[in-house]
Amino acid sequence: MASILTGVIIVASLYLARDVLIPLALAVLISFVLAPLAQALRRVGIPRVPAVIAVVVLSFGAILGVGALGTSQISQLAENLSQYQSNIRDKIRAVKISTTGNGPVSRATSVIADIGQEISATNHPQPGPSAPAPVLGSRDGTPVPVEIRSSSTNPFILATEYLQAIFSPLASTLLVVLFVIFFLLQQEDLRDRVIRLLGPRELHRTTEAMQEAARGLSKYFLLQTALNAVSGLVIGVGLWMIGVPSPVLWGIFTMLMRFVPYIGAVLAAVLPMALAAAVDPGWSMVIWTGALFFVAESVMGQVIEPMVFGRHTGLSPVAIMVAATFWTWLWGPIGLILATPLTMCLVILGQYTKRLEFLHVLLGDQPALTPPQSFYQRLIAGDPAEIIDQAERQLKDIELIDYYDDVALPGLVLAQRDVTNGELPAERQTFLVDGVSELIDGLADNQAVVADPAIFCVAGRGSVDHAAAALLVQLLNRAGLGAQLGAEQGVQALTVLPDASRHIALVCVSYVGTARVAQVRYIVRRIRRLYPQAKVLVGLWRMAPGDLDLQPIKDSSGADLFAVTFQEALTLCAANAAKGANQTAPKQAGIVTGEPAHHMTLEPVRV
Repeated sequence: MASILTGVIIVASLYLARDVLIPLALAVLISFVLAPLAQALRRVGIPRVPAVIAVVVLSFGAILGVGALGTSQISQLAENLSQYQSNIRDKIRAVKISTTGNGPVSRATSVIADIGQEISATNHPQPGPSAPAPVLGSRDGTPVPVEIRSSSTNPFILATEYLQAIFSPLASTLLVVLFVIFFLLQQEDLRDRVIRLLGPRELHRTTEAMQEAARGLSKYFLLQTALNAVSGLVIGVGLWMIGVPSPVLWGIFTMLMRFVPYIGAVLAAVLPMALAAAVDPGWSMVIWTGALFFVAESVMGQVIEPMVFGRHTGLSPVAIMVAATFWTWLWGPIGLILATPLTMCLVILGQYTKRLEFLHVLLGDQPALTPPQSFYQRLIAGDPAEIIDQAERQLKDIELIDYYDDVALPGLVLAQRDVTNGELPAERQTFLVDGVSELIDGLADNQAVVADPAIFCVAGRGSVDHAAAALLVQLLNRAGLGAQLGAEQGVQALTVLPDASRHIALVCVSYVGTARVAQVRYIVRRIRRLYPQAKVLVGLWRMAPGDLDLQPIKDSSGADLFAVTFQEALTLCAANAAKGANQTAPKQAGIVTGEPAHHMTLEPVRV
């Protein structure tokens, strides 16, 4: 409740203080853009105050010049609108003809209306004659006379309204100018105060955040303004060639509207197309205007902007839409234009400030979950189709064995941790095993088939280890080594394979994450009794080579080979599976019990 109340107070304050906060926000964003220009003037020897004044005067002079040009275009357009009334009437009449009389739309509407009347007449009887409506009047029924009088307005009130309409924008502009000058002059002092506010313990992170915000916003605004200006120039020239009145106005309007994400270009095209429909007696000018906006926006949005900004802007599409809706509701049209830069500020601050990290998670374009976390989450959610889709997308850039080593195995490590802590119910473990099985089937291709498997893969403990063993079997079969999967119960279900026991040259035991020395020693001894002719490989998946729990297992388990990744396991299996027939030969150096597998010099097997 306290958090909700705080949020309500913040939103209410933003709304009630918008007359001050809007110029303040504009000033902050403009100061981010102008700061590099002011610093460039200072580097050439100009003092701070003259440099700031020069940058502000030139910048706002350009803005006011563009605004004056747009205002003159609006006045000229308003004077000429009366000349286009006949064309507007003709087009409205053409639309009416298509919807009334014998037009196709009218005929379809009439048929639907007739059907509706028949249904209504069947279900509801016709009412009788209604009583006449009462006439408004006095209590005795006599009509009350109504007199219309023109309201008299005080000249002083009219003058006040006119002055307010004129001076209110000028006052806001002057306030923005003063704020910008103040921010540029006191840049270092403001930075130090923000650092103190966010906490001196995060001095390096806060400093980095502010520098990144300044660089990111300056780059974004300068490049976006330049691209928008180019787009507006192209639209203005194109509309001038087509013959649409006031092309300069629509070029400026397009430049401004392109700051609005997604829908800005569409909104910019509506008014010029409507004006083209009013000017041209036909429809060719409307078509050419729409084609101009479509081609210009397609080239700018799909080709030029990705080349300049990259495919990612740092904001998620959902965050952009939500921010645009929120700031528009709060501050009106100016909030729609400021939504994206304000959201970028919040995301950058959340990226480098621990207290605001939730903003980076909610609004940023980075995945909310890492690939291993997403893999594990989809498994226990019982959604193998999504896992297959994710795998196929990633397999466009990496090989299958790398996907299993870098994504699947770390995801299974997360699952085993939850199993060990008692946080993963048996039902979810079943989802996990079934999901891995469907993933293997979904990624199956024309893998090599070996009649007599030479490798037997078994789980060390339970469902998670069984899932890892199933992935290893798929990789071994794809490499043509021939592998068979044991039962999910692991040690308890480990028995001799009646028909193929003599062909087993290598038994691979899978442990995901950490394992106990006694448990590994027990299963190795059991394998020795069941398969005396086979070597034993213990897969301690995703354990680091220098892990403290790894060396005791190597020293005391009695296994022949050890691996911590599937790539390492495939290399060892390829080197040792073919030696199954000759079990009397002495063990090779580097394969003896206890020696780390990563010391061997074997060529890797790629799958």
